[in-house]
Amino acid sequence: MPRQKQPTQKAAPASDIAAFRESLWQTLDRNAAGLSGPEVVRALKVISDEIYHAGIDEAYVRARVEKGQSIADAWDLTWVTALSIHLWRLQGTTQKGVLQPYLTSVNSTPSSQPSRQTT
Repeated sequence: MPRQKQPTQKAAPASDIAAFRESLWQTLDRNAAGLSGPEVVRALKVISDEIYHAGIDEAYVRARVEKGQSIADAWDLTWVTALSIHLWRLQGTTQKGVLQPYLTSVNSTPSSQPSRQTT
């Protein structure tokens, strides 16, 4: 017996994405509180390098989407999420009493990262 097609899910309304983005920016603001300007700038550089070296930027280029805005929203949310996590780790934030490890060196450079192979 052939499989029945699953109903397709409709995209989230733009207002839902906007509300999540606003909440994410507020989280980013909290995670950056108390850090110096140079610390935040270094975090921006580290996250940009990590996204590039992990190939995440290429995933967006390869994606075939109907609306450019959808991919732009996904890119924004990915990048801001990664930055917020990095700033949170810089703060030495604890969760449930356990210190979260600082996994990414603020002194990392592109040359210290594994090279990304292109296809």
